[in-house]
Amino acid sequence: MTDHNLTNLVYKSRPVPLADGLRVVRSTIHGYGVVTTRAFAAGELVCVGDGVLYREDDEFDDTYALILDGPTGETVLWDLVDQTRWFNHSCAPNTEVRSRWDDAARELRAWWVALRDIAPGEEITYDYGFVAEVAEPCACGAATCRGVIVEDEPAQIARLPDQLRALLRRGASGGASVTLTSPIVAPSSTLASSSDAGGRLTT
Repeated sequence: MTDHNLTNLVYKSRPVPLADGLRVVRSTIHGYGVVTTRAFAAGELVCVGDGVLYREDDEFDDTYALILDGPTGETVLWDLVDQTRWFNHSCAPNTEVRSRWDDAARELRAWWVALRDIAPGEEITYDYGFVAEVAEPCACGAATCRGVIVEDEPAQIARLPDQLRALLRRGASGGASVTLTSPIVAPSSTLASSSDAGGRLTT
């Protein structure tokens, strides 16, 4: 029987590998970013992420952590430790993050897939899909920018504080402008070894 007890998982640390076809640069969106050094076709694997698994109540700097479901549906945090930690948010992203729990390796797997053709030199982005409690102003610059980094879903937008709701732009009211692999309001689909699920970055 598979042991899903997170206390028995080994937190592995590995050197940061170079991601093929990607380069870290100063971003026009925010801080550092990652641009492509070659073209990626729609549907193509952009890269596989590496990270360290933490429980929801562990104390650590979660600035670059994805919030995902663990092997039995509990919330876990996947702290990104490679170039993917500098993938910035966009309301019109060119990639989406997918993930699954690997029973055999007892590890989380996360990877980014191109949502459309991506040209060399273009910055890699995905939709962070923050819940209202951790939403923040958005500076992605997309024509469809929502003005706030928040899941484009009515229940989340309704819970925004007044100062953030005032920053919302037309169309940010639960429309279909965002493409994610799973909703963010409830936890993403349980990460069984055969299923894919979306994730979100913490602040």
